[in-house]
Amino acid sequence: MSKSDSLLPTSRQAPSPVILQGAVAIGVLSVSSAAVLIRLATAPPAQIAFWRLGLATLVLGPAAMRARPHRPLDARHWGLMGAAGVALALHFMFWIQSLTLLPVAVSTALVSTHPLLVAGVDRIRNRQAFSRSVLLGMGFVMSGVLWLFGSGLMSSARLSLPGILWALGGAFFGGLYILAGHNVRQSLDTVIYAPVVYLGAMIVLAGVSLFDHQPLWPHSPRLWMLYALIALIPTLGGHTLFNWLLRYVPATTISLALVGEIAGSGLLAWLVLGQLPTFGQLVTIVLVGLGLIVILAPPRRANSDRHHR
Repeated sequence: MSKSDSLLPTSRQAPSPVILQGAVAIGVLSVSSAAVLIRLATAPPAQIAFWRLGLATLVLGPAAMRARPHRPLDARHWGLMGAAGVALALHFMFWIQSLTLLPVAVSTALVSTHPLLVAGVDRIRNRQAFSRSVLLGMGFVMSGVLWLFGSGLMSSARLSLPGILWALGGAFFGGLYILAGHNVRQSLDTVIYAPVVYLGAMIVLAGVSLFDHQPLWPHSPRLWMLYALIALIPTLGGHTLFNWLLRYVPATTISLALVGEIAGSGLLAWLVLGQLPTFGQLVTIVLVGLGLIVILAPPRRANSDRHHR
C-alpha cells in the first residue's frame, strides 16, 4: 500500500496517522458487534432500527444544535440528505429482517456487497470502463452468492431464500445510502449531516411501524439496554466515526477496512450465539470477502496521481 492509500492526514489540521489507524480499527470492531446485538433483541426490525438511530441522535443533538454549516444548506443538500435517510431506513430494515432468517456471518457477508452498486454507478457516471480487477472481484462475489444458493438447495440445512433476498436488498439500499450521502459529506460536517439523516430515517421507520401495526415502544428494560448498546457501539462508535474519518481518510480505505466486519461479526456470532458456518456458507463468506477486497483495492497506476493532488 502506498502513502496515498495509507491512513495519512489529508490536511494540516488532521489527526496523526496513529490516531486515524486506531479510529479505523475501533470503527471496524464496533460495527462488527451490530449483528449479534440485533439478534439478541427480539423485536420488530423497524423498532430496532428506530431506537438505534433515535438514541444516537439524542447523543449528537446538542453538538448539532451548536454547529453551523460552512455555507447555507440549499435544496440539493436537503434532497440528498432526505434520500440518504430513506435509504438508511430501508437498509436497516432489510438487513435486520435477514438476520432473523440467516446466520449472522452469511447475512453480514451478503449485505456487505453494496460496493458492487457503488463501483458500478461510479464508473457509469464517470463513463469509465470496468477494470479487470473490478470485473474479477465482481466475479468472486457473484460466485459466492451463486454458491450459497446452490449449496443451500443441495444441503439438508437449507438457507431461507427470503432471508438471502432480504440481505441483498439491504446491500442495495446500503449502496444507495452511500451514493446519496457521498457528495454531501464533503461539504457538511458529520455533526450536522448524521443527525439530519438519522431523523429522516426515523420518520420512515415510524411510518412503517404505524402502517404495519407494529409496536414502536420497547416492552422491556432488556430491550432498552440492547438499544443503548446498539446506538453507542456500532452506530456512534462505528458508522458515525467512519463519517468523521471520511474527511481525512480515502473512501476506498474505509470501504476496504469494513470488509473486516464480515470476519468480526462471524467470530462474535460464534462466541456469543454459538453459530458456526457450514462448509458451504464458509465458501460463500470467503469468496464474497475476497471479491470485495479485489474491487476496493485501489489500482496501482492511480496511486501516484492521487499522491500529487
